[in-house]
Amino acid sequence: MARSCETCAIFGNDVTRTLLHPWEVPAKVWQRLHMDFAETTDGLKWLIVVDAKPKWPEVVQMKSTTAAQTLEKLKDIFITHGLPEQIVVDNGPQFIAKELKEYCIRRNIEVISIPLYHHNSNGEAERFVQTFKRGYEKGRKVGKL
Repeated sequence: MARSCETCAIFGNDVTRTLLHPWEVPAKVWQRLHMDFAETTDGLKWLIVVDAKPKWPEVVQMKSTTAAQTLEKLKDIFITHGLPEQIVVDNGPQFIAKELKEYCIRRNIEVISIPLYHHNSNGEAERFVQTFKRGYEKGRKVGKL
């Protein structure tokens, strides 16, 4: 993005520069998952779950993004792949809800909430959200979705 381009400044991604400690690569697959939601221009909502080791994404369309619905979709994913040791989430109401926290505590899953206004701390999910949305919109444009 050109710093002097007003249009780029208005419509480009916010690239706030902060010093962050990078995540260590997990020792095994499905050890640490990064999660977020994506909303496409047609109004559909998607749960994005990215395994930090192989960068494997799981994408699930959501009828709603309530805590209960989110937990149900996560249970489906965990049935397929097993329970992770850690999940990294933003401070969205679905992820800080009591029911998700209790579910994770009972299953010994550590929930790591990223600091407010530091979305790059959940970069695995954030990057894939952008990749997914670009691919989805391209597919819609050429009539493949």
